[in-house]
Formats: sequence, C-alpha cells, structure tokens
Amino acid sequence: EKEFLELGLQPLTGGDFRQDVALVEITGSDQKLSFNNGAGGMTLGPMWLTNRPIDSVARDKDVMGSLLFGWDWDYYWGSEFQYAYATPELWNSAAPPGSPLGHRLATWNYSFIYYPWGDTNLRPFWRLGVGNKHFDFTTDDGLRRDEWLLTTPFGVGVKYAFRRWLAGRIEFTDQFSWGDHG
Repeated sequence: EKEFLELGLQPLTGGDFRQDVALVEITGSDQKLSFNNGAGGMTLGPMWLTNRPIDSVARDKDVMGSLLFGWDWDYYWGSEFQYAYATPELWNSAAPPGSPLGHRLATWNYSFIYYPWGDTNLRPFWRLGVGNKHFDFTTDDGLRRDEWLLTTPFGVGVKYAFRRWLAGRIEFTDQFSWGDHG
C-alpha cells in the first residue's frame, strides 16, 4: 500500500485497489479524477489504396480488420499498438495469364495519442506513430513481389465511453508509406 501512495494513487473504500480504475491526486487541488489505464479491442472498416505499387497494378478497396492494445498514461496522452490485415486484389493487367494474384496487406504500428479534452466521455484525439507495412503484388513479368515499407500513421478520431469498460470510436487514419511504392 505504501508504494501506491508514493505514486499519488489513493486507495478506494476499505483499502482495496481496483485494477482498471485508479484515483489520481491533482497537486494544489482536492479534486480527484479517474481514468482507465489499459484497453484492447478490434476494429473493422473500409480501406482505400490511393497509390499503385506499379502503374499496371489496379487500385482496390477492401475491408481492413485490426487488433489493438492501448494504454492511457494520463488524461491527455496514451499509446497504442495496432496490427491490421486486409486482402485487396492487386491485379496486374500486364501480367501473363495464370500469374499469381497479390492479395495480402498487413500493417503494424505503434502510435502516440493525444486527447485535447482530457478524460471526458467524448474524447477527440490525434495520433502519430511509426510502423511497417507488408504487401505483395504481381509484377509485369508474372512474378510475385513482396514489399516491406516503413509507415507513419497519422490521423484524427473521436472515442466515446459508453461504460467504464466499453467504448466506441471512429477515426480517419492515413498509413503513409515511405518508399518507392508508398
């Protein structure tokens, strides 16, 4: 109990501590605020490929699903690890008949998240991070090519807490890829 008090965490009634909620003391005030430390979840949403890997490969839209694990450090800052996967059809019109079809896109990233309104039920946020994108496509000579690119995810969104343990969110994020085919 002494370690928690030195960190500024206060015990809840009866001296018990809860894992998901901690009371944090604000210096110079007797007001106490709470926040949810860790979170995990899944997302599902549309994905648009705005650039082509090479001119003969078509753009495509697909559904992207992801798993995410995050942590709010305080009321304004958090971080998140995300792994996402989609199967866009990167069809090459110049490839010989019978060539393999590229249809895999996987990305992982670690982002820092800033909540300008702090710990409220409706939390707009900005994100900026670093990660890696892996995709494959068929080249003009019919060979399958794998690409690994450094990515910088940046975006905006809003998260709404329905309950302390349940939140919904919508975000618009660009997974900017650095390299020749980004």
